[in-house]
Amino acid sequence: MRTRKVCGFRMKADALSLASDIWEALDTPRSLALWMCAKYRDHSALLTLKDLDPLRYRTPLDFFIDYQASKLLAKSVELKPGIDRELRALEKFKEAEAVCSYTNDFFRARSEGSLSMLPRVERVFSRARDKIRTILGDLPTYENLDLSFGPGASFGVRGDTSVYKKVTSNLECTYAMSSVLPDLLSEVPGWIEASSVSVQLVSGSELTFVPKDASIDRAICIEPMLNGFVQKGYGRWISTRLKSFGVDLSRQEVNQELAAKAYSHSLSTIDLSSASDTISYWLVLELLPWEWFEALDVVRCPSYTYQGVRSNFHKFSSMGNAYTFELETLLFYALACASCEECGVSYSTGNNLVVYGDDIIVPRSAFDLLTEVISACGFSVNKAKSYKDGPFFESCGADFFQGLPVRPIFFKEKIAGKLLRCFYAANSIRRFASRIEQVASQSLPYGRRLERSVDHTLCGLALVYDKFVAQIPHRLRVYGPEGCGDGHLISEWDECTPPRHPDWEGWIYRSYRERPVEVKLNDVPIGYALYFGRESITSEDRERRADKPFRHLLYNADSVASSSLGDLPNGRSYALRGRTSLISGHTFCASSWRGWRTIFDIEGTKRTVWNDPR
Repeated sequence: MRTRKVCGFRMKADALSLASDIWEALDTPRSLALWMCAKYRDHSALLTLKDLDPLRYRTPLDFFIDYQASKLLAKSVELKPGIDRELRALEKFKEAEAVCSYTNDFFRARSEGSLSMLPRVERVFSRARDKIRTILGDLPTYENLDLSFGPGASFGVRGDTSVYKKVTSNLECTYAMSSVLPDLLSEVPGWIEASSVSVQLVSGSELTFVPKDASIDRAICIEPMLNGFVQKGYGRWISTRLKSFGVDLSRQEVNQELAAKAYSHSLSTIDLSSASDTISYWLVLELLPWEWFEALDVVRCPSYTYQGVRSNFHKFSSMGNAYTFELETLLFYALACASCEECGVSYSTGNNLVVYGDDIIVPRSAFDLLTEVISACGFSVNKAKSYKDGPFFESCGADFFQGLPVRPIFFKEKIAGKLLRCFYAANSIRRFASRIEQVASQSLPYGRRLERSVDHTLCGLALVYDKFVAQIPHRLRVYGPEGCGDGHLISEWDECTPPRHPDWEGWIYRSYRERPVEVKLNDVPIGYALYFGRESITSEDRERRADKPFRHLLYNADSVASSSLGDLPNGRSYALRGRTSLISGHTFCASSWRGWRTIFDIEGTKRTVWNDPR
């Protein structure tokens, strides 16, 4: 379909003003308190009201409305509470390092026999160690690893972090990793063409911060390029091994489904505070098989630099290390299984036990022991987001009250002057209205009083929606179905009246999307072509042949630069990460058109509700 570039536009509305209108429409004591804080620009007070106690609510509907009001700007970058977010993040990072130091001292003393855990915790620890050995299996060679680059920056590559930039940049790694460089570089001869190469040796990673929410930044460590390259390979290997035991890290739906069942199936959800930053060095040493510990230790960063000052890590791996997520999942999964076995609780991965990073769901009978074991290992249970029992449970971005979905909508980014963010904000209002209808209809039989309350709320949200959309220029308003992104305003089929496709069963509608900004290449380096040439091998072939990036093309490297150009994602160009342009075009809707319909009750109150014609 034809596309065209879209010019920018001006829009005065921001997330805070839109949130104020929504709070006023909800008309509850909680929402009006938030509205007052916004009116008098008390942003710090807004942040103190972002949490609420589920036990104080009797019905899912009452909870959902206040929960949405509280969380609407909880992650917004537009709030200015007068907090030094980087300083708070730095303090939190140092606190995590102190915890890791204490945990290392404990396990060191334990190995010397001067300290020990409680007997049942020791038994769980021993079971977890055996479980980890079984899951990991034998240590793979570099030949068997699926080595690749992550999307983020590396020590010497900032800004443009594309694969092209990394392949054509100078090599770098830590001093410890230099001992394995000959084995590593022999596996990528198309990338490293000379018989001898120059590799810059660095002491470790660099600590930096990225925005998280209005109250605090997120601490991440930028790794040297070759370290991250191999870390990614080990991470993928661990992920594959976990999948064979029922833990699929490519999907969060299992966690979400079990969180929905937690209320009726006696499950508990656990979330940890700073889990990735409190994986202590000695904990990994004690739990992993020695050969695995040694391999992961060689490619990790032993220290970090912040503002020119170098400090040694007490943690094993940080946020930024490409295998941290897989490693923490492995540790918590093994501890969760071992805790169930120690308690004599029957468990089945994916049915009543699942782990995704530090999001853990276990049978309720194992909750107390697992949290005790987790604490003994140096981790801290996030009491505000962990639920042994009660009406509310959450995991992996899904929230449920008495088993009904009550996940709120967040306004995280600035919306002024950003068309797609304006579409998202407008669509979010309608999605929220739809969820109110769903929760109200499923949680309680409609009494007249409840129906009037819902009508009043939906009418207020409809007015907020109309007021907000009116600020978007007519020429830029396009309409389409739900379930196809936020490149358009969600609408009912009758409102959009899309034409049918001339050849296929379906409709055509206009939508916007962001297209990556591309850099044209005059010459394609052999390493770059080899890197993307690996994608032509299926995952089944790769597992069967134990192949990895580059290796399957070694024997015809002379012609690979031209023959693999078709495998490059953009031919003779590459996309700049984070740089996009807005374009519009026509899109095909092949499934049932899901939109909205407007009905009126006997009093003429406007109500906008979900409509799925299937």
